[in-house]
Amino acid sequence: MAHARVPPRIRRVQASALTLLVIAGTLNYVDRAALSIANPLIREELGLSIADMGLLLSAFLWAYAFSQLPGGALTDRVGPRRLLGLGLFVWSLAQAAAGLVGSFWQFVVARVFLGAGEAPMFSGAARVVRDWWNVRDRGLPTGVWNHSLNAKGNFCLRLRWSSRRLVRGHDCPMVQLEGEWSAG
Repeated sequence: MAHARVPPRIRRVQASALTLLVIAGTLNYVDRAALSIANPLIREELGLSIADMGLLLSAFLWAYAFSQLPGGALTDRVGPRRLLGLGLFVWSLAQAAAGLVGSFWQFVVARVFLGAGEAPMFSGAARVVRDWWNVRDRGLPTGVWNHSLNAKGNFCLRLRWSSRRLVRGHDCPMVQLEGEWSAG
């Protein structure tokens, strides 16, 4: 069955939406992983034990996990644009607050808000794809934004608009995407 031709305006909206989802997904992942990377320095500066660091890491995880269901429901109720915007604002404030903490419990609160703010990312991105792409064309954009949640590959993802095929990247272990968003 042939695919309907997507109007240029819709293609621009799709490209813009997907670009924003990839940027937000990358920031989401980087903010979440920052504590793991800075772990030794933070432990030393705040005088925290390994058990304290475990609690900090799990504070994010539990807040993120318990906020997933309400995040999905709120995505349906208020829409992905508002909820993703609010989530990005909350997690940005939480990450900034984490840089200003003076005690362990302040850090725990910042990590809880980081988890709650990042929770709507997955359901919001899925809703954006559902709203802006035809059913038969959702696989590629879903794969692209989902890939952004795994930031280690983001620097290898290159988008080109010249043809409609997937090819292996030359200098990167990830897949290089070439083509239009509709897989005709």
